[in-house]
Amino acid sequence: MARGRFPYAILDLLLDPRDGSPYLSEISFKGGLTGALLSQAEFHRRVAALEEDFIHQWESSSKTRP
Repeated sequence: MARGRFPYAILDLLLDPRDGSPYLSEISFKGGLTGALLSQAEFHRRVAALEEDFIHQWESSSKTRP
């Protein structure tokens, strides 16, 4: 994530019913929210804020300085 400068990702985890061990099932940048604690509106608000912050960081790092 840091190397690719991705501001967020959605991780799907599966829990083993025997001992609760987590297993990574999927990594997505635009996934569904089935089973999530966030509403669609809150998810979109957070993504928009992350994207705006990412754009500001990128713009400020790409400006040449005298």
